[in-house]
Amino acid sequence: MTRDDTPPPDGGTADRSTNRATDRATAMTRPNPGLHFRQFLLVNVGLPDAHVHSIYQASPLHDVGKIAIPDRILNKPGRLTDAEFGEIKTHTSRGHEILRASGRPLLQAAARIAHEHHERWDGNGYPRGLAGNGISQEGRVVANADVFDALSFARAYKPAWEDEHIRVLFEQERGRQFDPELTDLFLATYGTFITLRDQTG
Repeated sequence: MTRDDTPPPDGGTADRSTNRATDRATAMTRPNPGLHFRQFLLVNVGLPDAHVHSIYQASPLHDVGKIAIPDRILNKPGRLTDAEFGEIKTHTSRGHEILRASGRPLLQAAARIAHEHHERWDGNGYPRGLAGNGISQEGRVVANADVFDALSFARAYKPAWEDEHIRVLFEQERGRQFDPELTDLFLATYGTFITLRDQTG
């Protein structure tokens, strides 16, 4: 994890336990090419540099809650049962609980991202069923990036998707799963995102 380096003055137990959890989660994850996708989107949306930097640094922790999910579920090669999928869905709230204990602004941003990156523009996501601009901008950006990253690479339960199939999915889910403005930007510069992914993946 890239840290903001300066601990809070009290060096509190909440921050120490958060650091232990996030360090463990970081050790479990591979390099994340979606970082460059997020940064490109954020810069082109026109957010202030400080906001871009904060989300860029915080977003790799979006799945930190998966440290609480059994490997037999995370790495299952076949289709999940309803109960298993229900367990997977708890990673959003669990990640939020881990990260919100910190008083650091960077980890507060990470907590929002962890909580909201599976919300949907149409309100049919989880864990809270947020919709539209009720989802934080960082949550909406990472929602796009997470799907693009997940589909671009093979997982235990699926092969990588072809680039054209990914593009079609985003066209179909514009204004449903994904923020329409961010999706339009993504689709207008789709070739750039493919290049960024291939350079870093």
